Formats: sequence, C-alpha cells, structure tokens
Amino acid sequence: MRQSLRVILPAFLESETICAAINRLIVELDQSCVDFEIVVVIDGPDDQTRNVLRAIEDSRVSVRELSVNSGKGAALRAGCISSTSEFTAFIDADLDIHPTSLMNCIETLTRSNDPLVVCAYGSKFHPKSQVQYPTTRRIGSYIFRWLIRGLFQIQCNDTQTGVKVFRTVPLLEALAFTREERFLFDVELLVVLWKLNYRFIEAPVKLDFQYSSTINPNAIVKMFTDLFGLYLRLKSSFRLIGTK
Repeated sequence: MRQSLRVILPAFLESETICAAINRLIVELDQSCVDFEIVVVIDGPDDQTRNVLRAIEDSRVSVRELSVNSGKGAALRAGCISSTSEFTAFIDADLDIHPTSLMNCIETLTRSNDPLVVCAYGSKFHPKSQVQYPTTRRIGSYIFRWLIRGLFQIQCNDTQTGVKVFRTVPLLEALAFTREERFLFDVELLVVLWKLNYRFIEAPVKLDFQYSSTINPNAIVKMFTDLFGLYLRLKSSFRLIGTK
C-alpha cells in the first residue's frame, strides 16, 4: 500500500527561489513510492511570491496565504489544517536544503520499528550529512544545541535544520499544545512531542547555506530570553496538563 504525504513549505519573500524549490521537490517525490501533495503557505501578504506561484501547473500543489505576516511557525501550523495524510513533512522554501534530505527523513522514519518514534529530523550533525555553511553559523548551531539539551532535556541533535517528517496523528496531537509562531516553533513542537512520550530519529541532510546574515548582540540576548521564556511556559504547562 502506497504511503501518503503532505509536504508543507512556508514561504515569505521567496519569489526568487520558490518555483525552483517546488520543481526539484516534485522531481524527487515522483521517484518515490509516495502519494504526495505540496502545500505552500505564504506568510503574507506577499504579492510577488503569490504571482510567481501561478507558473506551477500541477494539481498536487496548492497555495494558502495568511492575511498577515505571522512567522514560520504560524505558516506551518496553518499548513497542517485538515491533513489526512499518513505523514506530514516540513521543508524550507529556499534552495539551501536539497530535497534528497526530505527523502532521507521519510526513509529513516518508515524504517523505524518503534511506534513511539514519530519524527525524523534533518541533522547537520549526522555523520553522513553534507553541509556547507559559515563557521559563525556552525558555532551558533553548537551553542543552540547545547542550550536546548540543557534546558529541555530532549534527545535531539538538531532542532533548527528546516526539514522534518512526522507521523500526522501524533503531530496534530502535539500542535494542540503549541503557541509559538516564529523561530522557536520547531523547539516547542519537539519538546511537546517529547513530553507526550514520543521520540525522534535523526537523518542526514544535504545543505548548502546561501543566505547571508550577521549575528548581533541584540539577537543573541533575544535568543536567550525567548528560550528561557519558552522553558518556563512549557514547564508550567506540562506540570498542569501531565503527560501520558
């Protein structure tokens, strides 16, 4: 029996890369034994991205648009609405992550015989990953990984690489407990899954980091404060809610 998959691409100001990203994703998925749909969620308003998506003539690709720019987490959450597929995948809409990374996640998750393993995540730290990105980003990734492990005590080597595949039913269960809308959404979702006694498995990625940015002191301070705020909120929530 063929597996079913919904792939969600959050997009904002991605008009230069979105069509190429979708087309090469379709090429990879067409070679698999998976019935798939691709849902592009424009974290709107973004007229340019919406307009270029009209060039995609494939019934398996649909587009949703948020009325206001709310963040990657909000876009991913919106893309999960009404999903009935066996698996749901998240992948960034730029060209940094090669779609073979998504296939690696699917294969890794489906090979697992543990029913508690409900997510395969792309990991820059996997020994088979092919990663090209700046030294400053590498240092930042190591620091962020250390913070996540120290605060939340979850067994996950990389929360932030933009490709993940979930079993849909546990994903929807966990989403009901999430509130984050921006960059901490991935962390929150994985922590909630962990608190619900689900587990993850890492998969290799092929990543060629193309986006240039700088890490400034204000961003670092905000990262610390936001992470600590998330820690306090989840600690309180799951003390009240309890786990399975």
